Amino acid sequence: GLSFATGNPPGFKGGWISPLIESPKEMSQGFWVASIAFSVTFVSNALLSMTAPREKTNAQLAGLVYSLTPKQAEDSAGPWITRPAVLGALIILAVTALNLIFW
Repeated sequence: GLSFATGNPPGFKGGWISPLIESPKEMSQGFWVASIAFSVTFVSNALLSMTAPREKTNAQLAGLVYSLTPKQAEDSAGPWITRPAVLGALIILAVTALNLIFW
């Protein structure tokens, strides 16, 4: 509401509160507004997370939080299709091959 793109009248594409910040292009206006919104959201979430009291015990969070969930041992005797490392390597190879082909 405080920024607008050059060439646009205030209130059309931003600046509906007050045209304080002028951006040279609409794309740069969107980029800066999104960057500021992300930063404000990140900082406010971090502050709220650090100041809010903890209401759940570790036992209640088990299965929901990765660090509190018991890990399963990887079964190397099973079929290859069930192993995440093999599938991940195949996907990386496929993506690399497709990028080289369609570059």
